[in-house]
Amino acid sequence: MRRPSIPMLLIGICFIIPAAQATDWAASQRLTWTSGVSECPAVAVNTAGHIFVVWHDNTSGTSGSYEIYFKKSVNGGASWTANQRLTWTSAQSKNPAIAVDAWGNIHIVWQEYSAGNTEIFYKKSTNGGTNWTANQPLTSNSGVSEFPSIAVDSAGRLYVVWHDNASGNYEIYYKKSANNGDTWSSAQRLTWTLGVSHYAAVAIDSADRVHVFWDDSTPGNYEIYYKKSANGGTTWTANKRLTWTSGESIRPDAAVDSAGRLHVVWQDSTTGNREIYHKRSADGGTTWSANLRLTYMANDSIRPAIAADASTGLHVVWQDYANGNPEVYYKTSTNGGANWSANLRLTYTSGNTTEPDVAADAGGHVYAVWDDATLDTNYEIYVRKGSPVSLTPIAVLPAYDNYVSDSSAEDNTANTVFPSGDLPVGVNFYYSLLGWDYLYWASALKFDVQSQISGRSIKKATLRLYVYLLRGEFSITPQIKLSAIASDWNPNTLTYHVYENMLIYNNGQVVKDAPISAVVPFDFDVTYIVQQWASGYFNNYGFLLEPLNYQELGHESYQATSFQSLEYYYYANQRPQLIIEFQ
Repeated sequence: MRRPSIPMLLIGICFIIPAAQATDWAASQRLTWTSGVSECPAVAVNTAGHIFVVWHDNTSGTSGSYEIYFKKSVNGGASWTANQRLTWTSAQSKNPAIAVDAWGNIHIVWQEYSAGNTEIFYKKSTNGGTNWTANQPLTSNSGVSEFPSIAVDSAGRLYVVWHDNASGNYEIYYKKSANNGDTWSSAQRLTWTLGVSHYAAVAIDSADRVHVFWDDSTPGNYEIYYKKSANGGTTWTANKRLTWTSGESIRPDAAVDSAGRLHVVWQDSTTGNREIYHKRSADGGTTWSANLRLTYMANDSIRPAIAADASTGLHVVWQDYANGNPEVYYKTSTNGGANWSANLRLTYTSGNTTEPDVAADAGGHVYAVWDDATLDTNYEIYVRKGSPVSLTPIAVLPAYDNYVSDSSAEDNTANTVFPSGDLPVGVNFYYSLLGWDYLYWASALKFDVQSQISGRSIKKATLRLYVYLLRGEFSITPQIKLSAIASDWNPNTLTYHVYENMLIYNNGQVVKDAPISAVVPFDFDVTYIVQQWASGYFNNYGFLLEPLNYQELGHESYQATSFQSLEYYYYANQRPQLIIEFQ
């Protein structure tokens, strides 16, 4: 049967909605007030929830040179220590990265222009940032060593990666400390390519395997590559290419979630402007999901950063030019990267808001940092905190439910009304979704939930039905299609002819194999539809359930699947329910 439908026309908008934002964001906090330029912040959080931020700043540097600064909060960002200067050099100390181990030790690496070229340096604090070790050089060669990334494993071993052009073109290098940063292994070259390999990121999983990502121009354009070590860097797998695109895939960042899945995000220019992409591996990097595009913006989306929280949550921030000037945006996944929330704009400024980073603590709080030049002509460091929001679950019975049949429609005169609670003699008192002898049944259900969900963020919505009766032997697997109804209807005047002309939304339809055994409950994931109700994109006229392939079942097949209804049921708790989690 062909029926009228209402397609959704989305101009310049893409919704990636099935995971909701379970985060409430506080106002942005300014962390620095300096006469110089404060840029390139990095953030980390320890197991106690203390927040540590590092950045580079040229306020006090000799002849305008940059130095590394640090500050912290021990009360969830309510207050912060004064800026603490960590380097005193005549060179440029820039691009810091930070990691915190399980014992609370803070580890920082950065690049520093000294002795005529740029090298990688390291220092640490074992007392929460009060005191620091002396600067320790990790590289010393004739090339340019830049953009370090640092990670720490469960035993406190440290891993640092960076790119270096000592060999002639940029390659990825690595070194390790097995004694909490006191001494370091010699530098180990990880790539030998014909192109440029740079912007490395390192992540450690729960088995202490080391995972390294970078971009490489060997194929002709930049692509994302990956390799790993399962023995602390003694041996490494071959380079694995993760992307095959016609654009430039660059600047990866990586994280490992609580389930051990690897996640990498990067920017890619394949579509014409740069967008943010994600992929994941659930088997330690052996196989990878397809590229998942996270942004669909009118202008460039660049410089992504990713963090994983203590559950299965992922948090991504990036710099976006959708509004003309760069602003910081955020999105989250609550199910390990399978689905993602809509984009959330974190900053609203008239200046340039750039170079974001993100971290998450064990309590589910998220900390985004960035630099911003709005209020002063120089850049300053800002932070914004997101707190988890408890979700409100509701389970609602239908306001009314009904079904129609074409049992007397052969002469096109059928006008049979089956109102709830007033069923004609001889008609089944449950609603039947698959007919027999070419009889066609369909069911409509409406839930009065609009006042409870309007404007709310929907995490999950499930339509739960319970099998009432199964009849016949199924020669094929029947299917049921669920759609959102797009026109109003009245249970007391719903006829088969009215049903035939019912409008439905094309978007959000769900098709499932019908139950062929009495397994309860029988659930439909209606998250997308309920999110559209909450946002006002769909009018809430309920759900329509139809057999998808009833004509294929065959004459005299005598097959039917029926569900318990609002009025007729075995048990009161097995009536139809719409279960919604929202904030």
